[in-house]
Amino acid sequence: FVWEGNFYALELTEALGLEPEGVLRVGVLHYNTMDEVDRFLDELADILSS
Repeated sequence: FVWEGNFYALELTEALGLEPEGVLRVGVLHYNTMDEVDRFLDELADILSS
């Protein structure tokens, strides 16, 4: 799963200059495959490099 926001840490995200967008939270669990994790990491790297 992937969520975005401040996760009830508004003061921290404001202090870090991350509002109003907040942060990205990714949950990887035992039922995710390594292919799914690799695909996510590849996509994230593409987004961060653009």
